[in-house]
Amino acid sequence: METETSENNEVIATPVVEETPKAKKFRKPLIITAIIAIVILVLVILVGTSKPMRIHRLVKFTAQVEKEYMHYTDKDLDKAKAQYEKYVRKIERCELNEKQQSKVNELRGECNGYFTQAKAMIILQDFQNAVNAAGDEVKGAIKSMSNDN
Repeated sequence: METETSENNEVIATPVVEETPKAKKFRKPLIITAIIAIVILVLVILVGTSKPMRIHRLVKFTAQVEKEYMHYTDKDLDKAKAQYEKYVRKIERCELNEKQQSKVNELRGECNGYFTQAKAMIILQDFQNAVNAAGDEVKGAIKSMSNDN
């Protein structure tokens, strides 16, 4: 290290730091790991957006709807229909072969059937609640009339 002093300026020369062999050895596995991670990420994206994966998601969704549709509220039904439409839109963008199209049509029919049944149960439950409320009012009216006599 050299140091020069002149009036008010002091210059200090710093030595050049060379990479150690240990740092070079560490960099190579890091680069390989990064390349492997990128390749895996690309594969995951490709598989996740493939036609079979989109159909598989609709299969899983249909199975979920089949288990839960009997307990849907209006809000649940609206959410399920929105999710269903999202899956169908993604599938419709793909060019399907005859077998895939047949499977998608079958799943669409199942989902629409479950949605119809869920809506019917919601309407029946609302009707039942209205009948019960009306029955309670009639009971109250009869009771008030019988107390007047």
